[in-house]
Amino acid sequence: MRASRCFVQGQRLAANGQLDEALNAFEQALAWRPQMTGVHLHYALALSDADRLDEAVSAMHKAMAIEPLNAVLPMFLGLILFDHADYPGAQSWCEQALILDPQQLRAQALLALVDLAEGRVARGYEQLQQSQSPSLSMLERLAFKCGMRQPPL
Repeated sequence: MRASRCFVQGQRLAANGQLDEALNAFEQALAWRPQMTGVHLHYALALSDADRLDEAVSAMHKAMAIEPLNAVLPMFLGLILFDHADYPGAQSWCEQALILDPQQLRAQALLALVDLAEGRVARGYEQLQQSQSPSLSMLERLAFKCGMRQPPL
């Protein structure tokens, strides 16, 4: 019960931009329940937001070690790397997610965004169409990184 409370508190704090406090809450949750994959995931996302990329990657690897067949986890590692402009790394982890689940739409959409960010526009748009429902938040993130006022649709 304590771990769950700390986890929810960490999510709330991270959503409000209180990253140091969120990280402390996630660390407490992990101390009580080190096998909670979701805590590792959200801890990694908060570490990434705090520009602590190496630690974020490490936290994602711990989550993937707990649930090696969960296709969402490598996709989130790809997203973390994408946010830090490591496009080859993002591509590799999205491809891993698609090996685990070929229908993982977020991984498909993120691969398309990697192509767009790397200047492979035609291929990126083709992949976006194939993914059927790209995540708007991912498109907005790419637009922001590229200095656009709205997502490339």
